[in-house]
Amino acid sequence: MTIVEKCKLMEEWGYTYDPKSGIVYGKTNKEITRKGRGGYIILRYKKEKPHFNLFAHHFAWYMTYGEEDMDFEMLDHINHITYDNRIDNLRKSDSQRNQFNRQNVKGITWCKRDKIWISRIKLNKKVIQLGRFYNEWDARKAYLVAKEKYHIFD
Repeated sequence: MTIVEKCKLMEEWGYTYDPKSGIVYGKTNKEITRKGRGGYIILRYKKEKPHFNLFAHHFAWYMTYGEEDMDFEMLDHINHITYDNRIDNLRKSDSQRNQFNRQNVKGITWCKRDKIWISRIKLNKKVIQLGRFYNEWDARKAYLVAKEKYHIFD
């Protein structure tokens, strides 16, 4: 069953979506708060078989843009908060862009021997050293500046 088919069934079953708040309401007009792996809000369809689960952000996108705009590899939560399904916080993405948007970046490591933070970024399968820092925030900041420079998307 496709995402569009699941969304249509949820809509027929009485689920609604508020784009300003990002809240999905169930058939009894109660806010859906059930979270699955990764903190994503999950909608469950149990009216008839086949039973299925659907991510709330997919339903939000469908309810806002319709089935004509459901051609995406994945949807990305811009602010990294996986339960924030406001339409302004969602964008079409692909797996590479989604990985660049991760909060727990791999570009910052603690060097136990030297007691210092090391910042680096990967570009075209090559590692670029960004520097060594005495505090984590400076290392993170260097990574974010480099990320804006090297990980550019339309």
